[in-house]
Amino acid sequence: RDLIREAGGELKVAGLLLQCEAASDMSERAANCIEILGQDRESREVVRRLGGITSLVAMLKSDSAACVLAAAGALKILSTDEESQAEIARHEGLEQFVELLGHKDPAVAVKAAECIGNFALEQAHRVRLRSLDAIGPLLTLLASLERSIKVDGLSMGADLRLGPTAAVMNLCIDDECKALLLRQVDGLHRLLSLLNDENAVLQKVAAMALVNLSRQVDCAIGLADSGGALVLARCLSSAEDPETREKASSALWNLAAQDSSSGALLEDEVLRQILEADAGGNRLAVIRSIAERPRARQKLLAAGALPKLLQHLDPGQPDSAEVAVGAVWNLCNEEEARSEVLRLGGLALLVDLVDVERPLLTFAAAGALAMLAEQQGAAKQLFELNIVSQLLSILGQPDIEVSLLRSVVQIIVSIAEQQDASKDFNSWGQTA
Repeated sequence: RDLIREAGGELKVAGLLLQCEAASDMSERAANCIEILGQDRESREVVRRLGGITSLVAMLKSDSAACVLAAAGALKILSTDEESQAEIARHEGLEQFVELLGHKDPAVAVKAAECIGNFALEQAHRVRLRSLDAIGPLLTLLASLERSIKVDGLSMGADLRLGPTAAVMNLCIDDECKALLLRQVDGLHRLLSLLNDENAVLQKVAAMALVNLSRQVDCAIGLADSGGALVLARCLSSAEDPETREKASSALWNLAAQDSSSGALLEDEVLRQILEADAGGNRLAVIRSIAERPRARQKLLAAGALPKLLQHLDPGQPDSAEVAVGAVWNLCNEEEARSEVLRLGGLALLVDLVDVERPLLTFAAAGALAMLAEQQGAAKQLFELNIVSQLLSILGQPDIEVSLLRSVVQIIVSIAEQQDASKDFNSWGQTA
């Protein structure tokens, strides 16, 4: 490729495109060359400057599937540049790509979907694609590929589905496109089914699309109503790729954040899958979000959430500890949870987190401890764990948040009110 570029090969190839008929063998080969040479930005600029894009878009209308495939392949490479995207759109390339989604040759349709996926990364092009109703043909193509794999044994079918799935994912950045997908029959089911696919990359792309969709209220409701919570929860354990598991957790987190969809996460099997999985910080964020609702806290406690959360209160893992302690704090609104934390030795774990130099971690740990300190015998345990010096150190901070100040003072007052500890505390306090 370098030798061809040094010899001005792009000029010759672009010249051939301009001179040949759109359906000729020569134009097909020239387009294939551009697809290869176009991996270099300078070559893409040369092709664009010489009018190669005009010829390639014209080739999309050819009756020859081979010519159309070659042109679409070249345009996919060229459309990685903003300038080329603008010129392709100016020559009605987007309209051609959407039309090609229904091409009888699956390879051509998929290549068109891949081109749409590039354009869908830009908001202005997403608006245009939405006006062309690209979502519907993309989902139809995906369904067609699924049928071909199951019935006809289409070779490379799993790989072919990546193009339309990625295009849907990019389009669904906008709420308007999410609404269009929601109106499509089996649109959500189509994406959810991909989470069970054998292709790990396809699983990940589908999970990313579902994260985008679950941010919108109506889509979150749709996912909850269609059994999406259970499919996503199972993905936390079944997916081999850790990024896929994290994306599934993020989608569940979005569902948990919406009042209208959070109830789907309270089903026994969904909760069990979430609690038993090990999908990192996002999974813990899902539990924390669920625990914000009074009705859900009892379900979490009954499902055995507390012991699992306490395992994550490790100062050496501050990221996960920060999320887990927030969930524990939420659960401590319940008397049953406070008693269980004391029984499981959670006080010592929480005290260790107060000394970690992470403001949010200290804030959540202190909030939980303020609730626990009122339990019988808890204040004496806290005093014996030498938490007083840590608390007074926090009080000495110049810019202490009011909420943290309130929690710290509440803990100190609870300790001071314990008759067994008051003498030692007063003596220590006078010295301080």
